Parts: sequence; structure tokens; C-alpha cells
Amino acid sequence: TDWIRPGKSLVPSSDTVLLQTIDLAAKYGFEYVTADAAAGNLDCAIARADSAGVGIILHLHRKADYEGRNPERIFRKYASMGIKGVKLDFRGAADFLSSQKLEAICSAAADAGLVLDLQGVVSPGLNRKYPNVLNCGNLPDVPDGNASKSHAARRQLGGDNLAAMWAEAARHWDCGTESRRLAEFVILDSPLAEFRCGTDSDRDSLYMDFVSSIPTAFDRTLPLEVVPGKIVVNSRKKGKLRYVAGMNSDEAAEYVLYMDKIIAPGENYKVTMFSDTEGTGEKGGYVVREFKVNAFDKIKIRMAPGGGFVMRLVPVGRQ
Repeated sequence: TDWIRPGKSLVPSSDTVLLQTIDLAAKYGFEYVTADAAAGNLDCAIARADSAGVGIILHLHRKADYEGRNPERIFRKYASMGIKGVKLDFRGAADFLSSQKLEAICSAAADAGLVLDLQGVVSPGLNRKYPNVLNCGNLPDVPDGNASKSHAARRQLGGDNLAAMWAEAARHWDCGTESRRLAEFVILDSPLAEFRCGTDSDRDSLYMDFVSSIPTAFDRTLPLEVVPGKIVVNSRKKGKLRYVAGMNSDEAAEYVLYMDKIIAPGENYKVTMFSDTEGTGEKGGYVVREFKVNAFDKIKIRMAPGGGFVMRLVPVGRQ
């Protein structure tokens, strides 16, 4: 199972920028790029990704691409091409017959050495039997934009389809603010988190660096505030690093973070925080702040409607 590698995947806004997206993934340390199976330059993209140390996940949109066919043969072919994983859509097909086929698909993918990203599959615990299944859409009809209302249920059911979006790619989606989309990487569990990037994603290296630095798995999780349908704030730890993230509903909110809830007296941390700008609407921008904190500090954070915040805390020594 050494070939089963969780991580984050960049999704190009169109096939025309697939090669640029691979270069972007390599630059910022993303493990994968999700490519459309119908992309005309697929062979070139696979070769470029392989040389850059980036894996290609092939997105099959139509059930006809994998149902009613021999999954073993199909997946062996993809693996021989250098594909590292497959993303499959099962939306509206979660009946008993499709569930039987799902077992065959998961088994065939495992035999071929392919990871799976499954859309529209409500099957909690599937990855216990098939660890190559990195993601499932665990709750039907619950898009990422409504995560604050369903985050608890989503996290209980395991790895979820998380697709945060860059502003250009998100204009036509109701996904909340850019700070909220960053917060989802920390709050929701997703061994294969997707980041949909537009053609101008390279314009903000600080944002991209921050996204790529967020772990896909954490050592510890501490809920700080959970009000169903209103707000969720979690603190998570990975090694010596700490992350705090919050999301709210469609009403603006203020949250006061008392640092003694997560750090001990004598500890000092350097904080990088992304939060909503003043007057931010659901598609608004973000502001980045860097500062130092100790256990006696408190931080007042404003969240826009459909907003959020995320911060990374790096230890800088003890007093």
C-alpha cells in the first residue's frame, strides 16, 4: 500500500491550461492534478507530470465510461499509461446494482494500483476495506458551500469530497469567501482535497503557498466552538504546527479566540492568518496578517456572510 498517497489535487479550469496547471502543482508541491478524460493533450500531460513528480488523476464524468465495461482491463490500461488515480461520478446512481459494481470497481482499482476519488457515493467505511478509496461524497445533496451546517456529520463519515476553488473558478458557485474555502481544508477531513484553480492562480504566491502547506491529515483535533447552522471553529495540530479555522453561516459573525484554549503559558507562536475583508460579500476577498501570540492573547475575528478564517501557528520558543 505504499503507492496509496493522500494529498491535494489541482483542478484546471479548462483543458487548455492543463499543462500550466501541472507546472503550478510542481511549483507549490501539490501531489496531484485532476485531468479530464477527454483532454486532447493527455499523453503529453502525463509525461510532463511524471517528470515533475506530480500524479495525474483521471476524471471520468459519464457512467458509460466505466459501467458495463471490464474495470480490470480499463484500470490496467490507465495504470500502464502512468495514471495514478481515477475520479468517478456516481451521482444519482447509488442503487443496489451500482453498489455491486462499486465493489468490483474498488477491487479492480486496487489491483491496478490506482487511488479512487468517488463522487456521489454514500458508503461510510468503504476505505476500511479499500484503502485506495481516498474520498467519498458521504452526504448526498450537501455541497461544500453549506459545510458549516453539516460539518459534524461529514467528519463522522470519513474522507469527504472537498473542492475549494480559486476566485476565478468560483464565480459561478455558491462557495462562500476565499477565507472560508481555505478554512475547509482544515475543518473537513479529505485525504484528497481538490483545489480548482483558474488561469490566474499564480498571481498570489502567498495564498498558494498557504494552501499547499496545509496537511491532509492531523495528529489532534480540538473543537473550540460548534453551533449547528451558525458557526464551527476547530483547532488542529500536526507535529509542532497548529492550525485554527472557522466557518459561519450566511449571516456575518464575530468570534473571539482565546489563545489559552490551545497553547500553554510560556509558549510563543508566529501566526499567519487569512480572514475576510471588511464589507466582504459571499464572493469577497481576504486579508493576510502576520503577528505573534502567547497564551494571554485574544483575537477578535470578523467573518462575512458565508465567510471564515484560518490561521497557522508556528512555535518560536518559550518565554
